[in-house]
Amino acid sequence: MKKKKFVTCCLIISACITGVVVFADAKTDAESYLKEAKEQFSLGGDAMQDVNKAIQLDPQLSGAYSFRGFLEMMSNEYQKAEQDFNKAIELNPKNPLFYLGLAANENSQGNYLKTIKYCNEGIKAAGGTFDLFTTKAQAMEKLGNIDGAIQALTEAVKLPQNSQTGAAYYTMAKLEYSKNNLKSAAKDYIKASESYMLESENNNNNKKIYIKLANEARLKAVAIQKEISQKKQK
Repeated sequence: MKKKKFVTCCLIISACITGVVVFADAKTDAESYLKEAKEQFSLGGDAMQDVNKAIQLDPQLSGAYSFRGFLEMMSNEYQKAEQDFNKAIELNPKNPLFYLGLAANENSQGNYLKTIKYCNEGIKAAGGTFDLFTTKAQAMEKLGNIDGAIQALTEAVKLPQNSQTGAAYYTMAKLEYSKNNLKSAAKDYIKASESYMLESENNNNNKKIYIKLANEARLKAVAIQKEISQKKQK
């Protein structure tokens, strides 16, 4: 933080000499405090002081409010978190992560209807993202709305492949099986297997894990296909 203090001192000296504060530099410094806060959090340190400083320097920095909301949610300060996520949305209503923050905050409290509400608002305002659809699906499942959960996951897997696509297909398969939709379940397990294998090629660090998940999903599909055949023979 010595460099940041030096920059701040330079700004103060400049203001004293010229009578003008260079707000562009203050904004840059606010972003550096936000970056430092995130680094502190990743290292298990206290990030709140730096994120508060970022907001003090630039009250329009929407990402700082969102990150502070995340920190507050992690500390079970749900009301404060809600206020900060809403402030972030007020400043930047097109960022889907801010709606996801609101949804996650409600999900953490077991408020699944509100979770779905904020996911829907994010999907409408900022476009559907994978995490918004999967968070919505989780809340739907908690409420016993299996069809709604399957529909949300169906929208999620339409998006570009990512590290969680296989898990989404796997969850869809389990939900389909719970409704006795055996053909759909088998199909989704195969899709899960294919997605896991694709991810194993893109992620060398977790290659073995993804291959194991792919094999498990394929075995599930085979077992269901066998179950379908047995039912046909009866």
